[in-house]
Parts: sequence; C-alpha cells; structure tokens
Amino acid sequence: MTNAIDFATLKMMLIQHGEQTIRDFAITPQNKDVYAFVLDAQASYGVVNFKWNTLEGFAYTRTFNSYKDYPDDRLYGHRGLKYSIGDFRFEDARNEKLEKWGMKYEEALEVLKDREEEEAEQAPNSFMAVLTEVIKELTPAFGQLHLTDDFIAYAVDHDEDHMKYLPETVAPAQLDKAFPELKAYEVYKAKLCKRLPVEQAEFWCQTLNDFVEGRESKAVTELRRFSRYSFDAEEELVKLGEVSVPILITFLERALGHLPVSTEGGNPRRAWNYQSVILEIAKAGESEINRLQAIYARQKSEHPEETNTKNTLRVLHAIDSKRFPE
Repeated sequence: MTNAIDFATLKMMLIQHGEQTIRDFAITPQNKDVYAFVLDAQASYGVVNFKWNTLEGFAYTRTFNSYKDYPDDRLYGHRGLKYSIGDFRFEDARNEKLEKWGMKYEEALEVLKDREEEEAEQAPNSFMAVLTEVIKELTPAFGQLHLTDDFIAYAVDHDEDHMKYLPETVAPAQLDKAFPELKAYEVYKAKLCKRLPVEQAEFWCQTLNDFVEGRESKAVTELRRFSRYSFDAEEELVKLGEVSVPILITFLERALGHLPVSTEGGNPRRAWNYQSVILEIAKAGESEINRLQAIYARQKSEHPEETNTKNTLRVLHAIDSKRFPE
C-alpha cells in the first residue's frame, strides 16, 4: 500500500531543502529577474531536483551555437527554449537524504508491483501531489528572490506533459502573463468550432499536411505564434474522430502516390503522419474501410515488406481486429 511510502518525510525534506536552496541563491549576484522555479521529477523513480532560471541565464543559453538561430516560436512560449527545464542555468546542490529516500521509494515500488499493482500505479500520482504541495509551501520563501512580473513556480514529471501540474500552483491570471498564447489558442479554436465538423477536419488535415511538408501557410504561421505544431493538428483530428478519417485517407493516398491525379506527387515518408492519426481514432465507416483495404492490397502487391504496408494493416486491425487480424 502507498501508505507504506513515507511521503510526509519527503515533503518535510523537500521544504527544508527548498528553503535552504532559495536562501543560498538569494544572496548571490545572480539573484535577478527569476522567471521560473521548478521541481523537476521522475515520479516513477523518486528522483527530484530544484531548477530555476533568470532572464540573464536564458540570454546566455541563447548564445549557444545550437540555439542562436532559433526563431521566436522556438525561443518563447510554453514549448520554447525559455521554459526548457533541461536548459535552465541553475539547480540545487546534491542532497544525500533525498537521494536515499528516492532509493527506498524505488524499492517500495518494485514490491508494490508484485503485490498491489493498482497501488503501484497510484504511487507516482501521490509523489507528484507532494511536489505541488511543496511548491505552495515555498511561496513565502520566493519573496527572497528578485522575481519577474510573470514568475511561475510548478512541478514537472518527465513522463508527463510538462504543463500537466502547472495549473495546480499557478493562478490563472499569472498563467496568462507567462503564456498568453494558451488563451489565444483557445480563442482561435473557438472560431474554428463554429464551422461544420467536416470543415474543421478539412482545415486540420490541410494544416497537418502543411506542417509535414514544410509549407508556411497562413494557418501554420498563426499556429506557430501559439507555440503549436503538427502534433497539435493531429490532436484536433483525433478529437473530431471518425469525421476526420475520409479526409485523412485522401491525404494518405496522396502521400503513397495512389491518386490518379496529384499536383504534389507522392511522398511515402509522410504516410505515417496520416496512418497514425487514423490508428488513434480507430473508427471508420464501411466506405473508408474499403478504401483502406484497397490501399493495403496495392501496397502488399507492390511493396509487401515496407513499413508503410504493415502500418496500413495496423490501421485496419485497430478499426476491426476480428476482420483484420495482424
């Protein structure tokens, strides 16, 4: 049971270590314009570190050869270099007590996996809950730091979307200051949602195609401003569901060069961009199933061993596993 894992001790140690870390940094010349403070964790292993950055630290990172030519959409926003935790300039000193706690936690998880699988799955959630509580407890200590107006403090699990726990410790108004593109993107999508579902699917399919082909269309340019990319278009298509499938199949046919007339020609390397979305939707009408069967029959005849051929069968299997066993 997870109550056998001593989360209370973890919380106490993290608060103490966090307060000391903040005190130590507060008296340094680098204590200027701190814009983010993060508890960076691997919840499945009990590993956690404090990391933070300043505007000066971010400016320094931008001078690296790897980053100096980055466009704004790769520098800023919630997915940009500015909030890439692995590129933060500052982190806490090693803490042996926390390391030992992490080792015991990992051992306890291994035991739970053998005895209480459900409890083992819950443990990382409990771990992250402690981290969000610690961030809240450290709020008074942040007063020792020279903070930017859009400062945010949050916890991150390497195995999850880095935005997942952010709303638990960052107020909505502060979130808007740090990442105004989040609300702007929701407004943008709200306008699209006024269209018929099939029109939305057409928009997102074409936009996905623009992204994967490197075409700087109006939609791509707008979405980059919101720190949105091809996988966001894929996500919207999955949300729309089955209505997206006929259009995705058309783009798949085009990528494979199966259409009688195609102004762009085929690009088989792009096939998975469309196959993967249909695979995730895993629903299709009989007409679309017939189209996929025709695609597979031609692929099997012309390129039986290619990955694209196998992936089309995977798509059919996801739609109807009995009719199309792998």
